[in-house]
Amino acid sequence: MSRTYDVSEGFRLWPFSFKLMLMIKVFAGNNWFGIKSALDEEVQEFLAENSDINIERFYGPDDEINNIKAALSSVSLFSDKKLVIVEQLSAHKETTENLDEFLKLAEGDNLLIIVESNIDKRSSYYKNLKKLEGFNEFNELDEGSLTSWIKNYVAENGGEISPADARYLMMRVGNVQANLQNELTKLLQYDKRITKDTIDLLTEQTPTSTIFSLVDMAFSGDIKKALKLYEEQRSLRIEPQAIFGMLVWQMHLVAVCLVAGNKNAGEISADTGINSYVLGKAKNIANRMGKAKIIEYLDLLRDIEKTSRKQTYNFDDAMKLAITKLAY
Repeated sequence: MSRTYDVSEGFRLWPFSFKLMLMIKVFAGNNWFGIKSALDEEVQEFLAENSDINIERFYGPDDEINNIKAALSSVSLFSDKKLVIVEQLSAHKETTENLDEFLKLAEGDNLLIIVESNIDKRSSYYKNLKKLEGFNEFNELDEGSLTSWIKNYVAENGGEISPADARYLMMRVGNVQANLQNELTKLLQYDKRITKDTIDLLTEQTPTSTIFSLVDMAFSGDIKKALKLYEEQRSLRIEPQAIFGMLVWQMHLVAVCLVAGNKNAGEISADTGINSYVLGKAKNIANRMGKAKIIEYLDLLRDIEKTSRKQTYNFDDAMKLAITKLAY
């Protein structure tokens, strides 16, 4: 953690001079909804006492580093305070390699917020950011945390939803918080009591979630419903090769869970960086299929891919065969 000491304390000030009273916050991680919510809160707090003319925003890949530096080192003509927001500073490698020099440019009561939604955690840049007292990391929520968030969001907006229906909503539309918020807003406008019926009525199942359902149905022996789901995807003009790719990814997750043995979804997520929500579903499938079945099925998918590259191939028939084979 960085600290600011009075000069009389005799400490060496790293990385800032005692003349600099710099306020720095870092919002990092793969949960953009969490980052945006925190950023919006900071902006609103700043605007409560300052004008929006004192806010400057930069996007690293598009903005020259000299313009960013100038904004940090200059003083506002209209206020003692200025808020500078820099998204993806990581685009300027030379600057991130000399981070302390960059941060020294800010003076007075300025607030600098660095936003990094896709940062390499192995980099020295990430490690140096993490040392800052204002470092905040926002990662995708696991299934339990996301279920709680859905219930709280609905309650705060005067509605109600059961934990089971919250999980069903995630299964149907995915686990991206921004998308879930949009769907919840729509559902709440229709009826304050959100149920499986209203979720089915007002939301569309994402392709990835459909593949989860398809695999579950096929493995449970409900081939008719699984094939119906496949035909529905085809009627939406989703190519069989795209569905095949999603199925391969699904089975990759299943294989990861198989190799992980007795580890739970949270532990596997920590090891692999894969979202724990999708791993939870994959682990259930892995437990039901077993090692021999998983290996056999992966071999089938590999044969389909190899054959499709060598000759004219009816991919629809191949996909229907793959779906049917899940049940046996």
